[in-house]
Amino acid sequence: LIAIRPNDVPVVVPDGRYALPAEDGHFVFYKVEAGQGKWDGYTFVVQLIGSVGDWQEARLSQGHSKSVLARIAANVEEAARMFGIKAKACGYCASPLSNIQSRAAGYGETCAHNHGFYYPSHEEAVQILAERGEND
Repeated sequence: LIAIRPNDVPVVVPDGRYALPAEDGHFVFYKVEAGQGKWDGYTFVVQLIGSVGDWQEARLSQGHSKSVLARIAANVEEAARMFGIKAKACGYCASPLSNIQSRAAGYGETCAHNHGFYYPSHEEAVQILAERGEND
């Protein structure tokens, strides 16, 4: 794994899984994880390839890792939300998004609360899913 040193990370991105749009319109999935023990203070970023429950981790160069972290940091909530919408699982706790509000938000109620993210009411969720063309 490539580690980003503490002095190289301008903003803290919480441990989790995120999705960012690629140039071709598809989404690319990433995992961000803080180092522990001798790696305390370092941040690790890997690209996730495959599907939920069967992810393969691909190493990134340090430069690419910094770029990904900066893009996530620009809108952590949106990157977490897009992971949940695309993977149908919470990017923080990995739980399936099983109720209408969680599916609309892209993460579960507890994780939304823990990270200070918006969590829709049932009525808002129905509208959000309708706008996305999804059934409730």
